[in-house]
Amino acid sequence: MHGKLPIVGFRVSQLAYLTDVKTVPSETREALTGLNTLVTSLLHQREHHSHMNEEESLAFANEIAANQTRFIHMSHKAGFHESVDARLPADQRLGYDGLVLKVN
Repeated sequence: MHGKLPIVGFRVSQLAYLTDVKTVPSETREALTGLNTLVTSLLHQREHHSHMNEEESLAFANEIAANQTRFIHMSHKAGFHESVDARLPADQRLGYDGLVLKVN
């Protein structure tokens, strides 16, 4: 859900793409097991009514436990890319313009 609005996420083989999201129902979470790559949002550090903040995004990524996670849909309030990326786990990184992901 994006606030009160339902959104659509995609899973194609070992890649899942969920952006503009605040909550993910349990049946969707179950469908995301065994991923190689998760792409999802991480708006910034503060609470937000319709987007996951950094803490929520990290908890979601840890629960899904994909081999790698790329966070997208960041706000300028998240901080400088280098600073935010440096504090993330090694398998969880911020996305960036021009990023190419190999999907098996």
